[in-house]
Amino acid sequence: MDPRVRLSANGMVSNRFIGRLCASLLLFPFLLAGLGCGAGSKPVVSGKVTLSGQSVSGGTIKFQVGDKEAAAPILDGKYSIDNPPLGEATITISPPLDAGVDSKGLPTGAPGGGGGATTLGGPTGAKVLPPAKYSQPNNGLAKFTIKGGKQTHDIDLTP
Repeated sequence: MDPRVRLSANGMVSNRFIGRLCASLLLFPFLLAGLGCGAGSKPVVSGKVTLSGQSVSGGTIKFQVGDKEAAAPILDGKYSIDNPPLGEATITISPPLDAGVDSKGLPTGAPGGGGGATTLGGPTGAKVLPPAKYSQPNNGLAKFTIKGGKQTHDIDLTP
């Protein structure tokens, strides 16, 4: 018999041993759940979005895999998407809704009005916005494969 099992005077297993056994059995499922947190954790994709090296001020980034998609705001050049669909994703990046766009889909106030826009406002406090061309699925951005766990994907746009 196991030396840790103590018999009471009448030859029965002690209540102390039974209490410890029950407590161990109750904690066992939590121990297993804690061990499984690494590889099977929910996917998170985060990163930076820049335009010619400058942080994009705002907008929306979307990852689409088949008919599933996940989107997040771009704030000061950074984004984070929790639990995006797994697989090879098409990425689109749209300017903020309040940026204002002309009939060609270009942000209003863009210098020269050509090719998408890069900045709004004057030299001080200028906002760097993603060009409208990146809001279309065939925008030239490379596809990105989303796997489980945390991933970083930085994107540098061109005007």
